[in-house]
Amino acid sequence: MSVIKVNTLCKIDEENPTPVKRQEIALNVTAVDPKADFQNFVLGIDDYQDCCEDFGSFSDDIPEQLFVKAIYSDEELTKEQAERLSLSDEEADAAMTFKLVDGDDKEYYFGVYNDHNGYYSHVVYENGKEIDYL
Repeated sequence: MSVIKVNTLCKIDEENPTPVKRQEIALNVTAVDPKADFQNFVLGIDDYQDCCEDFGSFSDDIPEQLFVKAIYSDEELTKEQAERLSLSDEEADAAMTFKLVDGDDKEYYFGVYNDHNGYYSHVVYENGKEIDYL
């Protein structure tokens, strides 16, 4: 697990900050203050369909503006969390999940998934850099 310390007021949306890359954005977190130590975090996945797969992104209902303490990677979803996020068992098993924690220690989950037959994969991007394949 890795932790990104944020500790600033952020704008939260699903906008693609690099529209030249075909990505479905799970979450884009941007500091409101341009002088804050933390500036931006974005999680995306390739946005194209191969043959036999179900891919996409998911997110709790996160306020558009929020004081964010930290973002955690490599989170595991419980069955109840997956159901709340409307993920099937297969999608939840094929997910890369992150957790955002706000100033009141409330937790919000988001991520990407690719449920496929083993022949296809999608690149997962964090801040525009390839971090994994699903």
